[in-house]
Amino acid sequence: MVGLNAGDSRGSVLVVEDDDATRDAIRALIERDGHVVATAADGDEALRMLRGGLRPCIIVLDLALKTCSGFTFREAQLKDPQLADIPIIIESGVYDVKLAAAQLRAVAYFRKPFDAVAMLDSIREYCASQ
Repeated sequence: MVGLNAGDSRGSVLVVEDDDATRDAIRALIERDGHVVATAADGDEALRMLRGGLRPCIIVLDLALKTCSGFTFREAQLKDPQLADIPIIIESGVYDVKLAAAQLRAVAYFRKPFDAVAMLDSIREYCASQ
């Protein structure tokens, strides 16, 4: 994990991405926009962080994770009443992101390589009230 302690999570963004370079690039992009960012390399790590008290305003979720895929993560997230209401943005270079977004009830989706401005606009929309 990079970023936050559980007590520092108000208005934060959680990035779940297994590729180090992509994760670092997304983190840097979001931080430059003024957000606090936590990162996880897979869905299991992200769930541990959330269950440990991290409460981001939004989660940026890759689908093709090496362990505990984005699909598995989202299924577990939606089954947990404490976590189910945290919105997600999907980013993927493998799957049909439009279809996956509908299946997973994502608030936005982006195909890699994604439009950075559009992603930041989506993040701002969901973090504005925090």
